[in-house]
Amino acid sequence: MRAHTYWKSVTTGELYLPFDDPDINLRSDYAKYKQAKNLLATEDIIDIRKKYGLSLRSFAKLLGIGYSTLSKIENGVVQSNAHDALLRLASDPHGFYTKLVVPKSELLTAKELAKLEKVIKDMGGATFR
Repeated sequence: MRAHTYWKSVTTGELYLPFDDPDINLRSDYAKYKQAKNLLATEDIIDIRKKYGLSLRSFAKLLGIGYSTLSKIENGVVQSNAHDALLRLASDPHGFYTKLVVPKSELLTAKELAKLEKVIKDMGGATFR
């Protein structure tokens, strides 16, 4: 188990959070919790979205969750089990395309949809309509 990170004052001995990264211990605790509860890690969630070349807003639309919720999750907040299930579905190109992209394709511009379909096709993840 990793200990928390603190700076220690040489004059008073008082402990401080690092000024350049005051959330370091919080992120560490969230990561441990996610691992213990078998939730996707923050880095994995970001990688899923990026592999499709989607913006945060477009990915959130397809998942059916709020942009701010997805932003918080990508910034380390613990996702609900329901959000985790959606993100796991999105990690599979075929499932993502058939279960999330096709039913909600009107939420993307024609250009976004064409680009996404090409990315998924290149991954070998779907046959198109």
